[in-house]
Amino acid sequence: NAVYLCLGTTSNEYARDPIAAEQRLKEEIFGQSFTRNFKVSCATCLLQDEPNGFVCISSSSRQTVDFVRNVARNRSEEKRQQDLLHADHAHYLCTMPTRLLWTLEDKAKTRQQKRQATNELLKYMDTQGIPTTDSNVSIELEHHLSSILHITKRDSNVDSAYWLILVYDDTTKDKNPCWTVNIPGGKRFLGEQSFQGAIRETEEEMSLLISEQWLLEDEPRRSSPKDERINAYYMVGPPSNMLMESVANDPFWRKEEVNDSGD
Repeated sequence: NAVYLCLGTTSNEYARDPIAAEQRLKEEIFGQSFTRNFKVSCATCLLQDEPNGFVCISSSSRQTVDFVRNVARNRSEEKRQQDLLHADHAHYLCTMPTRLLWTLEDKAKTRQQKRQATNELLKYMDTQGIPTTDSNVSIELEHHLSSILHITKRDSNVDSAYWLILVYDDTTKDKNPCWTVNIPGGKRFLGEQSFQGAIRETEEEMSLLISEQWLLEDEPRRSSPKDERINAYYMVGPPSNMLMESVANDPFWRKEEVNDSGD
């Protein structure tokens, strides 16, 4: 465990409230000059008790995830028009079924099975307005998406869940077209709680504003390997009052059927 002493902070005080001690340390280092434009991440030794936060937006209803996607897309477009998008913001947002993502992750699957899953995911992306015209395109799963897939592989809805996924076009002139996919989240700032960091990262990377009302579980998920204990994964979904209000006001919910041709 990390132990540090700054002005007026004892080791007992740190053990009792590490976040308060971190906030005091931040104030000591930066004083009143600290701004949110200056990024201060935590050293690994500080993450055992208060890990980095990541968010998995999940539902067994594709329509629910599509609704959240549209909310995020609309807000990202508003920010784009004002030139306010964060540098880490996803190029696209896409609803994807976990069964296809798991096929890409599962090392036991054959190359043919992975190619078929890739083609099916490309259909999902195409029906959601993401350009997928090149037949040589590949889809690569980033580390934290892979982690949450392994964490949830024994969940009862593992074959029926849909997740809202960040999609980045990482094509370069030196390789075939490549999409990388991930979930929102990242390193927490000094003095920031895990879920506070996850909220901030979700807004930065997909323009979606979430809160504790979105939490689907009382505790975050954690990976079993020791080197993964520095990350916490929060399963979230839109709160019921948000859905009920949208059902009453949004024609999206009055569609008689959802276009699920990618499934």
